[in-house]
Amino acid sequence: MLNADALQACAEWLMYDEGFEQFPYDDETGKRVSAPAGKLTIGIGFNLSDAGLSMVECMFILKNRINMLDVTLSTNLHGYSELDEVRQSALINMAYNLGINGLLAFHDFILFVTGNDYIHAANDLRATKVYQELTHRYERISEAILTGKYPDALNINRSGS
Repeated sequence: MLNADALQACAEWLMYDEGFEQFPYDDETGKRVSAPAGKLTIGIGFNLSDAGLSMVECMFILKNRINMLDVTLSTNLHGYSELDEVRQSALINMAYNLGINGLLAFHDFILFVTGNDYIHAANDLRATKVYQELTHRYERISEAILTGKYPDALNINRSGS
């Protein structure tokens, strides 16, 4: 399980990769979306059209989702709990982007990572379609898997130990 510092570092990494938008947008086009009639809302009447979500609210939700992914991976992925926080964060990043089932579809990659064969894991990830589609994001992930260090671009002053 990620401790509070590792949770914060993982959240910063995901924030870097995902970006922040206060109002709803189409993930494919990047354009803001609106409800066909009335106000776009979610949850318990959260008005996304006019108020959106603040950075504080988004970080709270993000950390909650990271915790849920951390628990799910700890429970369902043999060897995950023995990984250092950086490599756990890298897997969480992938699960956040692809979903748990999407991450688990990378069978060889997961076997390499959980077997501490980080060179083959990084190379396997670099040979995937998702790497070709989101090269910058997945290069950061593959480097973190390989080195056990957070990507330099994040300016996270932690060694990952």
